[in-house]
Amino acid sequence: MYPKPKQIESSQIQQIKVKPGFKNFLLKKGSSCEMIKDPGNIIIFIHSGRVRVLVGKYKEYIFSDRTMFLINNGSYQLEILQNSEITILSLDQNWHTFFDNLHGKKPRSKEKFLFSLVSLPIEPRVEVFLESVSFLLSRREVARAFQTDKQRELEILLKRCYSKKSLIAFLSCICTDCQDFYQFVQDNYDKHKGVEELISLSGLSQSTFNRKFREMFGESPYQWIMSKRAETILIKLTETNVPLSRIMKEYKFTDASHFNRFCKLMYNNPPSRIRNNNNPSKIRNINFILKTASAEV
Repeated sequence: MYPKPKQIESSQIQQIKVKPGFKNFLLKKGSSCEMIKDPGNIIIFIHSGRVRVLVGKYKEYIFSDRTMFLINNGSYQLEILQNSEITILSLDQNWHTFFDNLHGKKPRSKEKFLFSLVSLPIEPRVEVFLESVSFLLSRREVARAFQTDKQRELEILLKRCYSKKSLIAFLSCICTDCQDFYQFVQDNYDKHKGVEELISLSGLSQSTFNRKFREMFGESPYQWIMSKRAETILIKLTETNVPLSRIMKEYKFTDASHFNRFCKLMYNNPPSRIRNNNNPSKIRNINFILKTASAEV
């Protein structure tokens, strides 16, 4: 479809330096991509293939051909599941004005969190537009004015092809104050004493935070944080020589008795025995213990 776009081979972890405007890529199955341009936002148009978008280590989205989605630079990594042909558009600052104008004159409160990565199908007229841009890019070095003009053309085309509601959702993370909720939790859960402090930091009401957390993680904040804390403590006890006193201090246990109770509840053994055994297989299944412990709380 697109003459001589840049190719990224499989088994490469490619850091792509993104400049404002359009650029085309052929991505081989097995390759990974990180976009470098901070701050900034990128629309990725998948013409063919299949792509996994990673948020942190565990959260993922999978998008296939004729789909487009918007991401923040530096917050996501792409893994190519099938040979893919894509166009990347690094947005200029005028898109903030475009986004604000979609809301009209009524005042609006800025979204603080992105709870899911929104995608849209690439409508036929958008596909034709992208083909024309790619053809011109392949023929010559285009002036910056060309890139700017084409972005303004795309804004007009998007308003014609999609509803205002769907565009607002699609462009929601264009706000500089908007964070990915999943990444926010991953970045902050172990820096604060408990769930209450995490909720306070988020600025959300307790009910909203708990509801969104369950939708995204499948369990309550307390259960999830206890599970994550138990996993990391178990690793420190069985795979490192970090002193028990340091582990207690790092995870804010009030005293040795508190730490012993925690380990007995989670692993059915005190920390000293866990370390002496140094064999996780001798410890009862952590998931079963966590479920039992959560039910008892």
